[in-house]
Amino acid sequence: MYPTGPVKYTHIVIQEENSSLAKQQSTDALSTSANSNLEIIKAVDRTTHAVRAFVLFLFYQLSSITAAVFFYLVAEAVGNSNDECEYTLRSFGGCPPNSFFLVLAVVTWLGGVIYSSNVGWKEIQKSNL
Repeated sequence: MYPTGPVKYTHIVIQEENSSLAKQQSTDALSTSANSNLEIIKAVDRTTHAVRAFVLFLFYQLSSITAAVFFYLVAEAVGNSNDECEYTLRSFGGCPPNSFFLVLAVVTWLGGVIYSSNVGWKEIQKSNL
């Protein structure tokens, strides 16, 4: 454990140089690791915004399509319950749909497409892709 002979000064200097070199390499590795971690966090943030944009687009798109289909079915039901239409046409759904609910369905659908696209693109812009 203990040196049996005289300790030379050169061994101590070399050991100190090796120690300072190891510290410098450790510091470089930590700074590289910190930069790497920061880049990973930024990449995850971009990915999160992109996925969120897609999910929001789908959510608003599906919601507006559901509402538009509902209004369209109401238009069909009101049109087919019209007494002016012949019985044979009414029984097969051949009567024209109610104009008000039909226009409401189209406006709901178009408004949903435009709104969901705007929400999706705004979220994509946050991701800085």
